[in-house]
Amino acid sequence: ATVYADDDAIWLHIVDTGDLEAEWLVTSQRAYGVELLGPTRPDDRWQARAGQGFDAGSFVIDWEQRPARCPVGRQRSRGTPVIESRHQAVIKIKVARHDGPPCPSRLACTRATRRTITVRPQADYLGLQAARRREQTAADHGEYAKRAGIEATISHAVRGDGVRRARDVGALKPHRQHVLT
Repeated sequence: ATVYADDDAIWLHIVDTGDLEAEWLVTSQRAYGVELLGPTRPDDRWQARAGQGFDAGSFVIDWEQRPARCPVGRQRSRGTPVIESRHQAVIKIKVARHDGPPCPSRLACTRATRRTITVRPQADYLGLQAARRREQTAADHGEYAKRAGIEATISHAVRGDGVRRARDVGALKPHRQHVLT
């Protein structure tokens, strides 16, 4: 579904989770003037699933120097930009082994011997965080509810009326059915 807001000249495109990548949140708005609205993929790390501990969003990142400061206040080593297996650019921030005495909050941070925090590049990271905050608002739920009506209409047409298959053979009748669909 696409909604056009005339006063601020931006298109709102309502999508599902499969069509909402952090990079697309930023590039679609910057390059095309289209704001994507939809549910973001949840953080699947154990800290987020358990609702305890320090996930990547808990760290304060200095984007110019790239060190991260944990919620306890300890500064971590610099991040290194890398390309992950799905050709996605990320920044890996590793906790140095020589960061001083053992951290009292280590178990809230990691279960591994060495913590690596993986974040997206700055624009993508900030865009994703803003989208996740927006998801929690009532206005966002109201806007996204428009998609339910559209999905129901399409589902009814596909399942009830069989619009994915042409009923007749020949050039003219399937064309007419596609136009009416």
